[in-house]
Amino acid sequence: MNPTLSLARKRKPKGAFSAHLPDDTHITLGLVLGIFVLVLLGAFGSGGGRVMVGVQAALTMIVTIICGVLDWRRHQRLTLVMTFAGIYTFVYAARALAISLTDDFAIFYSVFLLSPTWTDLSNTMCATGMGFVMLMLGAMVLDNKAAKISRESLTTWKAKFSGVLRCGLIPRLTMLGIQVGSLFLIYRIADPNQKLSLTDLSDSAYIYLGPTLVHGSNLFITILFLIRAIRFKAPEDFLMAGISIAIDLVCAYLMVNLSTFRSFFLAGLLLIVVSLLYSFRGRLNPLLLVFLFLIYPYFKYVGGDRSLTGSELVAKLVDDPLEAYSGDSLANAFGPGTDLNMFDTFLASLQWDHRWRPYVLSVAYVAVHWVPRSLWPGKPLQGNLADTGYTYGVPYSPGIIGFFNDDGGVAYMLVMMAAVGLFLRYLDIRVYQIKDGVLQSCVFACVFFGTLVLVRSFAFQAVWGVAAFMAPLLILYWIFGRKAAPAKRVVARI
Repeated sequence: MNPTLSLARKRKPKGAFSAHLPDDTHITLGLVLGIFVLVLLGAFGSGGGRVMVGVQAALTMIVTIICGVLDWRRHQRLTLVMTFAGIYTFVYAARALAISLTDDFAIFYSVFLLSPTWTDLSNTMCATGMGFVMLMLGAMVLDNKAAKISRESLTTWKAKFSGVLRCGLIPRLTMLGIQVGSLFLIYRIADPNQKLSLTDLSDSAYIYLGPTLVHGSNLFITILFLIRAIRFKAPEDFLMAGISIAIDLVCAYLMVNLSTFRSFFLAGLLLIVVSLLYSFRGRLNPLLLVFLFLIYPYFKYVGGDRSLTGSELVAKLVDDPLEAYSGDSLANAFGPGTDLNMFDTFLASLQWDHRWRPYVLSVAYVAVHWVPRSLWPGKPLQGNLADTGYTYGVPYSPGIIGFFNDDGGVAYMLVMMAAVGLFLRYLDIRVYQIKDGVLQSCVFACVFFGTLVLVRSFAFQAVWGVAAFMAPLLILYWIFGRKAAPAKRVVARI
């Protein structure tokens, strides 16, 4: 055999190493998870302890990073599974590590009326780790299929920008008119002198429905205009993109007065940024998760004072734009009394004597919530059917894993975490299979945001939040992209 030909056959093409992994990938991942399980289970035998809690927390972070690297190399992108896993493990593990280093039990005493031992914390960290393991095992069921479709999608990414992206001037002017109409609607709703007010929904599960629908429609229109401006560089495209962005900013300004969760007005802007970044190469880098942690103090800072009006909030930001990263603001963003502290609440959930457990009804509520309250007098206002009396009315969350424990206990919780992993991997596949690049970018941004929300919320909140984001953009795509061959089929598949 010609040695030159032999060497040519063995030489890997450019990018082959990152395009696929050796056949022993699953063996490696299995060994990592197996060791992880053994160490966590050892916590029960040793009775836990302060050192064990710290070791468990650190090990959780390390294993998450290893799994994230493997996932990135196989799929060549930030997947929904690793988005959830990264936020989930680091939020819980960081709090457990902080407790082991500072001996800070104040929240347990003052809010949950508990006096937990180090063994209790160790067991809670063990449950957190087991939830991560089940999440990854559930995702591995469809991992090979997802990785293959992901690589195929990336190779054809540039060819996906046709159809709706090339719609005519009249459809684009119509979409711009829709944005102007949404701005007028938000203006009317935000006016305290008008009878139409979203604050009437403040005690329901639909508190963010109106603003979310506006976010979804604005997302599609703005991304379409921005991609056209970047690709075609026509003056009218730059003008429309500029007008669209200006409308988004004004809508965000007006939305300050619409939601009890004041930072929600930034959600639309975050969706646009994520979608635009995704549209460049059909993927996101895992470093985006680091970026989200870095900007979270700012996100928390602008929504911290709910008494401020839009103009007062702008004045506050202009006067001291870096105040969000002061010591007090960082403590308010990452301290034990913040929204990110789900570990303490999860421990309280595990120790609570639940008076009832809804089991699968809690997940089924996503569909059966349409049942009229006249037929279901006990229908919950917030969409949560479980017994969460351990919070004593304080708006703390145990996270999705804690809500699963509330629904059916530890065994049910672990099974449902595996189901979450399987479902997120399935969503990865469905997003990759969208034929239109504009629509895929927008849909990914919506499910990405929903994945972030899912870590802290229960099923109803996450599912209907994503549905409200996606409904208007799918309708717009069907209307203005239906002349493209795959348009109707794409919407039907989603």
